Amino acid sequence: MVKILRRAVLLLFFVMRLPAFGQSHNELGLLLGVEIIPDHSTAAPAVPITFSKSSSLQATYARRILSGSPAALLFEVPFVASPSHSLNSSAQSTPVSLATLYVTPGLRFVVSPDNLLSPWLSFGGGYGLYESSEKLANGVRNPDRFRSTGTIQFGGGVDFKTPLQFLFPIGLRAEVRDFHTLDTPNFITAIRENRQHNILASGGLILRW
Repeated sequence: MVKILRRAVLLLFFVMRLPAFGQSHNELGLLLGVEIIPDHSTAAPAVPITFSKSSSLQATYARRILSGSPAALLFEVPFVASPSHSLNSSAQSTPVSLATLYVTPGLRFVVSPDNLLSPWLSFGGGYGLYESSEKLANGVRNPDRFRSTGTIQFGGGVDFKTPLQFLFPIGLRAEVRDFHTLDTPNFITAIRENRQHNILASGGLILRW
């Protein structure tokens, strides 16, 4: 994980030094939200594994690399953590809690970036981390708490300019993203699915400079 974060920092440094075509633009989104994970089930016999919702914290740096009045293209790096999923299942060899973390560099396409409302779409990929509980539901120590996985991110949202935009470089954002991981947490017991969708709905502030 340290190596991946180090590479992400180097990539950010490189992108920040790139000239933007048109208006130079950096932004930092600070968002709060909720993460929803669809239910799983064990392979045989089929026993449901359900997840509670978790609050999420997100910081997303973005750099405008192509600019125009009808549209803009930004490079972005979402960093998202959701620490408090509870798991419930009658299969006793499953964890009782789950935390998630994603770092997924990608591109964001923004329509009408200078208007009061600016819808956008995002796509990227990178790193995901699952951290399960120290003990399983049956009280046995969890032998595989941490699992790293490749992650594909796609989503969309809307940015809002505030009446104070000309005095303070602060806007608002509402968004939904799907972090589709190429592996699942370790459930000890075999499960039907070998990938996992993690859906986040978030809102918050955007700082621009």
